[in-house]
Amino acid sequence: RPTVKKPTGDNARLIALDLLADVLDQGQNLSESSQGRSADPRNRAHAAHLAYGVLRWLNALEWLAGQLLQRPLKNKDRDIQRLVLLGIFQLWKDGTPPHAAINETAGCARLLGKSWAVGLVNAVLRRFQREQEKLLNGLHNQPDRFAHPEWLLEALHEDWPEHRESILQANNSQPPMWLRMNARHDIPASILALEEDGLKVSPHPLAPNAFRIEPARPVSAIPGFREGRLSVQDPAAQLAADLLNPDAGHRVLDACAAPGGKTGHLLEMLDIPELAALDRSKTRLQRVQENLDRLGLSDRAKLIAADASQPDDWWDGKPFD
Repeated sequence: RPTVKKPTGDNARLIALDLLADVLDQGQNLSESSQGRSADPRNRAHAAHLAYGVLRWLNALEWLAGQLLQRPLKNKDRDIQRLVLLGIFQLWKDGTPPHAAINETAGCARLLGKSWAVGLVNAVLRRFQREQEKLLNGLHNQPDRFAHPEWLLEALHEDWPEHRESILQANNSQPPMWLRMNARHDIPASILALEEDGLKVSPHPLAPNAFRIEPARPVSAIPGFREGRLSVQDPAAQLAADLLNPDAGHRVLDACAAPGGKTGHLLEMLDIPELAALDRSKTRLQRVQENLDRLGLSDRAKLIAADASQPDDWWDGKPFD
């Protein structure tokens, strides 16, 4: 009896598989993928967490999977291959309870319409659980343990030999969550709302509007996000607008604008009469519009879908400051 592939629905692991497919098969940026947008926010956040984890440790996970599978899976079954990677990540790096990491991950094969793979995924993950110490000892002797492409390992070894391993470890760690407080709102009141919601808030020593929150949580669950009182943005990205330090009369070009963090930050800082936000991807430019709408700044920037390297297609010839 043929099986029918069921929709992803609100299954976080299946959403994670769709996210991985967008990145690995379609070359999309994970944060720009539309997969799971309609899902429950908690499942969507869990799916993104799983997908980021698999991508962060992809080289190492693929090496481990290669030791556990008797033979490589066919290309048409790369979803099952990624299900294996997902399960190993949960057992190895994520601290997911073993029964959930094994049983629920294996059960996803049936939801994909591939019941034959349920036993395979289950067996592979149970074997990893039994032989984890031996497998990880073997991984320790492989360059895959760093989970970085070979060209980058070589470049780091050449440029930063004494610090290479610490750089690699930092790259593989989950980053902290930083917010940019909207200067057009009462920043102390915004911080107080975060603290009253149980979040620890810490300022950044260099970026004046950057505050770290702990623990991290989905953006939709951060008080003030929907109202445009704050945005998620790393301090390094925030420093771009701070260092630019424009005057109100300046003509400003954000040449690779999506998803709009720096555009929004500049407009929060002061009234810039002519700010052009340019990106060659119309889809990504929609994200800029969405972010400006949320911040209440939708009419403050001119959005241009064009290639910055082809100014004849979009530039009016007037210099930007």
